[in-house]
Amino acid sequence: MDYTKIASRRRGAGDFMLQRTTALALVPLTLWFIVAMLNRAGSPYGEMVGFVATPWHATLLALLVVAGFYHAVLGLETVLEDYVPEGWRRRLAVWLMKAGAVLLGVLALASIIKILFWGALA
Repeated sequence: MDYTKIASRRRGAGDFMLQRTTALALVPLTLWFIVAMLNRAGSPYGEMVGFVATPWHATLLALLVVAGFYHAVLGLETVLEDYVPEGWRRRLAVWLMKAGAVLLGVLALASIIKILFWGALA
């Protein structure tokens, strides 16, 4: 096997550092989210919508979504590169995973923006 074609050292190191950076960003964002949800456990729907409609909370929630999906993509891409043999199946798997992450991330961000500016469905 020709190991020089697996990944360049520069890309691998960059992905490693990006994954560690997103992990560090996710620690306070996840703690904030857990505490915020525990404090609102059992709250009515309107109060939860009001929580997301607050600019500060919407910003933190959007950062959590972006960092979470980006962190997941970096990790899943590494797993796919390690365990799916080189070829069209690996490229397809990585493409489908990234497309799914982008689709779900965009939907999550669109939902946050919709609630922030226009409120939720009644």
